[in-house]
Formats: sequence, structure tokens, C-alpha cells
Amino acid sequence: MNFGSLKGLNKLHLGGNQLRLGKAHDLNFLDSLINCSSLLVLDIRNNRLSGVLPDSMANLSTQLTWLNIKSNRIFGNIPSGIQNLVGLTALIMGQNFPTGNIPIGVGKLNEVEELFLGTNELWGQFPSSLGNISRLYELILDGNNLIGSIPSSLRNFTYMKFIDLQNNNLSGSLPKQLFSFTSLIELHVGNNFFTGNLPVETGNLQSLQTLNVANNKLSGEIPNLLGNFLSLEYLWLEGNFFRGSVPSAFSTLRGLQSLDLSCKIMSGKIPQYLENLSALQYLNLSFNDFEGELPKQRVFGNASQISVLENSKLCGGIQELQLPACSRQVSKKGGNISCFKSENLDN
Repeated sequence: MNFGSLKGLNKLHLGGNQLRLGKAHDLNFLDSLINCSSLLVLDIRNNRLSGVLPDSMANLSTQLTWLNIKSNRIFGNIPSGIQNLVGLTALIMGQNFPTGNIPIGVGKLNEVEELFLGTNELWGQFPSSLGNISRLYELILDGNNLIGSIPSSLRNFTYMKFIDLQNNNLSGSLPKQLFSFTSLIELHVGNNFFTGNLPVETGNLQSLQTLNVANNKLSGEIPNLLGNFLSLEYLWLEGNFFRGSVPSAFSTLRGLQSLDLSCKIMSGKIPQYLENLSALQYLNLSFNDFEGELPKQRVFGNASQISVLENSKLCGGIQELQLPACSRQVSKKGGNISCFKSENLDN
């Protein structure tokens, strides 16, 4: 595993194998790559390589544009010297076991367009320095133990298309800057501890296809402005503290395929227009306080595509849902099953 003699090496692709040395020094071969001053691509993803990333990574070629080490068994801290790899356009290190903070110096990698540090064991504050990477279009930090609020410096992202911050311990309000990227296609912030209302700036996301804010502590009414997202296909709002009725503006979401409004404190009648959304394939209205007759057409006509559990004021619907007939007296007692995330920030 010595590549130092290959002075003209441009690209090294070793991904998708079962490479390992059987000890904690699997990554020492990276030391030999320091001599490869023309190296542009280093891809060792999807192997069984173990060990700590060596500090020598800081001395790899400054021409390196693509570094992909995801899906191995790498642990320890991310070397702070990674900030020296100023030519990187993609830094992909997810699905490993690194711990510690995200190095502040990552924010100096001004050419990075894709930053994937998701499904690791990183902890600490969300680095505000990431806002300096103005070319970034994909930010994946899900499945870590990040805490604190999202910094306002994210407003600097001009080309952002994908943001995934779900399954962390982030808190505070959702900054309006997060909803200011007109090119954004997917936004995932579910399974955190965000509070407050959905920002009114959500109306700016005209290209958005997926919005996931599930299982936080958001409150207030669901903004009618969500109806402006004509490209929206997946809308997951469950497990918050929203109140009121389903916005009438949802009737414009003709491309909506999945809508989850479960585990809230929502009430009123189920809008008839939901029956007319021909693309809708999944609808979850469980654990609310809806009332009245349930429609039977399209998504309402398939018990595998709809859930209305613990809505004791509903009646009618298809037989498989086992709701009472609307001619009968319906109990006004609601369900009491909790769907909310634990506040234990240590997990």
C-alpha cells in the first residue's frame, strides 16, 4: 500500500471493495500519497478500512478536488489540517465513526460544493464558519450530535439545493435565512428541538420538493404560504405543536405525493380538496382532533395509504378504517398517546 513512487498519479479509485489490513493502521498508506503532487481524486469509499485519519492528510496535494472516504470504519477526530486542502470541491466523510467537533477550518475550503459529514458521531456547535463556503450546494450533517442553534451565516449560500440537518440535537428557532434559498430542492431539519413558528419566509422556496420539519417543537398555525410551493412532493410536519386546521392553500399542491400531519393538536374538518389531489399516495392524519365525515376517494380509498388513528370525532370512510357510521353519536374524547421526541440531549 505504497503509492509514493507514482509521481504522476491523478486519480486513485479504490471504492466499493472490502479493503482492510486487519489493524488500526489501515489508513497509513495515505502518508505515501503526499509525494503525489498531481493527485486530483482520492476515493476509498465503501470499504472496511479502520483507524484514525492521519494528520498527514493536511499535506496531500492542494490540487485535490474530490475526497471521498464514506462508509468505512474510521474513528477519532477530523484533522484540523484538512483546511489546507484548498482545492477541494467535494468533501465526503459520512457514515463512519469520527467524534469531536467539526473543525472550524472547514469553513476555509471556499471551493467546496458538496459537504457530507452525515451519520457520524460528531458533536458540538454548528460551526458558523460553514457560512463562508459560498459555493456550497449540498450540506449533509444529519445523524450526529450537534447542539445549539443554526447560525445566521448560512445566508451566504447562493447555490444551495440540499440541506440535511435531521437527527441531531439542534435547538432554537428556525432562522429565516434557512428559507431564503430560491434554488433549494430539499430541506430536512426533522428530529431536533426547534421551537417557534415556521418562518413566513417559507414562501420563497419556489423550487422546493421536500420539506421535513417533523418531530420538533414548532408551534402556531401552519402557514398558508406553503401552498406557494407548487413543486412540493413530500411535506412532513408531524410531531410538532401546530394548531388550527389544515390550510386551504394546500389545495394548490397538485404534485404532492406524501403528507404527514400526525401527532399534533390540529382540529376541524378534513378538507374535501385532499380527495382531489391525484398525486397523493400517502396521508397521515393520526393523533389529532379532526371531526366529521371522512372522504372515500383516491388516497382515502386505500387503507394502506391513509392513517386516521386516534381521531375519535371522525366517522364514515371506507370499511377497512373501522370508523363509526356518521349517523351514530361519536365520542368527543381525544387520544392521549404522545408522539414527541424526548428532551434527553445526552442521547
